[in-house]
Amino acid sequence: IKSLPHELLLEVVSRVASLSLYDLLNAKLICKDFLNAAKEDYVFQHVSMDKFPVVPWKLNEESYLFINRCLENGNAEALYREGMKEYFSYKKQEFGIEKLKKAAEKGHVDASYVYGMISLCLGNDGLKQEGLKVLSSFKSRGFRIKQCRERVKGFLGLLWVNNIVARKQGSWHAKACSNRENTKEFPIERKQRWQSSEEEDIIVSTCDLCLWDHEVDLFCNMLQ
Repeated sequence: IKSLPHELLLEVVSRVASLSLYDLLNAKLICKDFLNAAKEDYVFQHVSMDKFPVVPWKLNEESYLFINRCLENGNAEALYREGMKEYFSYKKQEFGIEKLKKAAEKGHVDASYVYGMISLCLGNDGLKQEGLKVLSSFKSRGFRIKQCRERVKGFLGLLWVNNIVARKQGSWHAKACSNRENTKEFPIERKQRWQSSEEEDIIVSTCDLCLWDHEVDLFCNMLQ
């Protein structure tokens, strides 16, 4: 172990941390080199939070410091959890949306979904375009929208939801969907199948804009 370059040792410990917090704790007991590496910011950026309650009602000082350290170092799961609580429960929308955006930029799937939905509901054309760009990663990365929606619904079920997102009046996609001159602003990809409804599969002749427009309705209804 002592012959390993520090960067490689740090990468090994961070990989262990990303899979299991318990394994990280065990690794710290192996030797002083692992113990010291586990204290570095890079490890807190990647450490798994699966063993922590999504919404902890009580935290001891050690757990509180651990979660704060994860937030300070840009841990995607920590940012997502805190962003959800701030946006929907604490009425700190500005701070919440910023954390959700950061988590989405780091590739967090559920944060990408929530940030995209909020952007399509509330934003101007520029923010809507940004939301569509974030959501487009679902297709390229092979994620299933329904499963993601169910996870988000489960998270929201643990919160006191004090901020209900409602879409603005009118269909934001209709103009681009019907007018070919606007396709540069909202690129359209025609297809025959999508999985955005409550049923597992619905076959329709539609486009990506129609898919996300329908998903926005499901998202807003989920918050009622």
